[in-house]
Parts: sequence; structure tokens; C-alpha cells
Amino acid sequence: MKPTQVIQAAVAWQVALAGYLQLIEWLPMPPWNDLSRGNGQQTIDLALAVVSAGIAYGTWRCHRPTIGLGVVGLLVWLWMQISFWWRPYLLGGTPAEIRFHERWFGRNWTFLPAIGDHPVPDAAHAVLQAFIVAALLATIRAW
Repeated sequence: MKPTQVIQAAVAWQVALAGYLQLIEWLPMPPWNDLSRGNGQQTIDLALAVVSAGIAYGTWRCHRPTIGLGVVGLLVWLWMQISFWWRPYLLGGTPAEIRFHERWFGRNWTFLPAIGDHPVPDAAHAVLQAFIVAALLATIRAW
């Protein structure tokens, strides 16, 4: 890939990730996402939209420090997703984690098999995590 294509790919993945996040957080699409109890994190979602736009703009302008911040932010976000979804799924969650997952995500569609009473990652968040990984890899390459 040419350098401009690398930058364009990183921006495209960053924008796709930001767009998908806003879509699943604000637009009810049961059983993909259950927003019947509300979003629960409106302020965080709006902040992520602003930060994502800034990172995408900085990437488009080839501003290396901003691209580096994007890499760090995506790494932290991926770590949070692994901690929240995959650790409880693979290793088991605390009773509070199990109740939380059931309350907020229990009616969402899943495709992974249940492991005992472990909370199963829903499909909407599995796709979100795939977007995070793709944006992270593209942003690392652009950096």
C-alpha cells in the first residue's frame, strides 16, 4: 500500500468504528441491542464521538502524536473490552458481573456457546471488538 492508502485505511476504520459504536448505542435494533432500559452511558458515547473525530482528523493530517494517541486509546479500549466481556466469559464472572451482564445485555443476540453460568458476549459487542482490532491494526500501520 502507498502511504496515502495506509492513512486512508486507518481513517476509514476509525470512522467505521466510531459510527458503529454510535449506531448500537443510540438506535434500538432488538435483538442486536437492547436499549429498552436506556443507553446507560450517553456522556461517554458523546465524548467518544468527539475524541474519535479528533483522532481521525489527526490521522488524516498525518499528525504522528495524534495517531500515537489513537493507538494508545484503541489499546486501552480493547483491554477494557477483553476485561469486561472475555474474562468473565472464559473464566467466569462474579455474581455482580453476571447480574450486570444479564440486566443490560441478557436479551441481546449471541452466537457463542454458553459456558456454565458465565456471561456470553453479545454479537453487537463482538462486532464492535472486531472494529476495534481492525482500527487498531490500521492505526498502528499508519503511525
